[in-house]
Parts: sequence; C-alpha cells; structure tokens
Amino acid sequence: MLAVGTVLGWVMLLLVFRLGAVERGEEVPAGPSLLAGTLIAVLGSGG
Repeated sequence: MLAVGTVLGWVMLLLVFRLGAVERGEEVPAGPSLLAGTLIAVLGSGG
C-alpha cells in the first residue's frame, strides 16, 4: 500500500504544479509532465 500512497503523492504534486502554472498564465512544458508521468508509472509498477 506504500506504493499507492507514493503514486498519489506524485499525482497531487503534478496537479498542483500544473494548476499553479495555469493560474499564472504560463504554458506547462511537456518535458516535466512526461518525466513525472514516467516516474509515476515506474513507481506504480515497482510497488
């Protein structure tokens, strides 16, 4: 269950980051989002 908490934590951080960037009127680069998505997938499958 630790992996589930870790993945949820990463998803929350990613959502907060994206929402914050949108509120400032900034474009969210695809690179960090893709990297975060990959990291979440690795953590999820690893757990």
